[in-house]
Amino acid sequence: MDSNIQIQTLKSQIEYMKLQIDNISMQNNNMFMMNAPIGGQLINLSMQMLNTGIQTFNIGKTMMMNMNMDNYHEQLKKVSEQINSMINDYDMQQQQMIMQQQMMQQQMMQQQMMMQQQMRENQIQTNDDKYKSLLFINTSKKLTTIVAKYGTKVKDTLKQYNEKIFGFQNDKIAFLFNGKTIDKNENQVVEKFFGHNTQTTTIIVYEVQSVLGKFQFI
Repeated sequence: MDSNIQIQTLKSQIEYMKLQIDNISMQNNNMFMMNAPIGGQLINLSMQMLNTGIQTFNIGKTMMMNMNMDNYHEQLKKVSEQINSMINDYDMQQQQMIMQQQMMQQQMMQQQMMMQQQMRENQIQTNDDKYKSLLFINTSKKLTTIVAKYGTKVKDTLKQYNEKIFGFQNDKIAFLFNGKTIDKNENQVVEKFFGHNTQTTTIIVYEVQSVLGKFQFI
């Protein structure tokens, strides 16, 4: 390409960039345009300047022919180092953003796991807070209900019945469940001893007396 045409092209590019600079300067001085994206415009302008500078350098190098380029080598190195520094800074910022996003994702996952764990614990707690109603019926057909939380020992419910009805531990009564007398010192918990099948369990209460060493219903 003719060198005159190349130089005129460079001149046109530089004049266009000058117009952009004047426009940016006007925006910067105009109080009504304070929110204008001047930063982005300057960066775009810098890219144009770099490209124009490279074109200018290549045209000048061609026109120098066999002249020594050593005088410009150091300047090229400095420019290259500055450009590489800007690229490295950008890459580091991107890496930091990626790391921050990963940390945020990990924190969100940990929060979700904690919430799920809390929900499971709440569910377990809800299951643990089940109750069984014990319906005591004595020989007079009097009904008494004792509500026992799961995990309560059978012997404690029998003691609770005695305290509620008599105010003391009455040794003259016995408790019958499924045709068998309940040991007053039974250590099994209510849900295991009476079973999970029904929420309400019926227990027969009867008074006893000793006749020839045997208990009889009164």
